[in-house]
Amino acid sequence: MLIMLGGTLICLFTDFDLELSKQHYDPVKDDWPARHRPWINLSYQWGTSFSIIVAFWALIRGFISYIHPRSLAKRGVALFLLLSILIGPVILVNGVLKDTWRRPRPRETIGLGGSHPYRKVLEIPHRKFRGKSFPGGHASAGFILVMFYFLFKPKGWKWAAPALVFGVGW
Repeated sequence: MLIMLGGTLICLFTDFDLELSKQHYDPVKDDWPARHRPWINLSYQWGTSFSIIVAFWALIRGFISYIHPRSLAKRGVALFLLLSILIGPVILVNGVLKDTWRRPRPRETIGLGGSHPYRKVLEIPHRKFRGKSFPGGHASAGFILVMFYFLFKPKGWKWAAPALVFGVGW
C-alpha cells in the first residue's frame, strides 16, 4: 500500500508518468517497444485471459456443486473467485472507475502524438473525453492473482506468501 500511495503521490505532484511514457513509447511507430519482450508480452496477453479462465472455472465449479453433493465444499471457493472478479475488475474498475476518471491513455495525449491534454493521476475530468487509462484494466486483472493468497492463507505461509508475491509482482 505504501508503494502504491508513494507512486500515486509522485505522479500527482510531478509529470513522472508522462516522462516515463515518453521514454518507452515511440509515437512515430505507435508502439511500446518493451511490449515485445517475452515476459511483458506474456503478462499483457495473459492478464485478461487468465481472469476469464478463472471466472469460467468458478462458474462451472459453482454449478457442479449444486449437482454433485461431494463438490459442496468447493462452492465457497468458486463463489469467492467469481465475486472477486465480478466486483473488482469487471464492475468497479471497468464499469465505474474508468468511466469516472476518463483519463486518456499516454498515446492519446498531445505530448505523445495524440489530441488530448495530459491529465494528472486523480484529476477529475471537465471534458467529455472517454479515456480508459485509469485505473488500468490489465493491472486489475493481474490482481486476480492476489486472490489466491487469501485462498492459500488458511493452508499456511508456505503457499500464501509465494501467491502474494507472485500476484503483486505480476
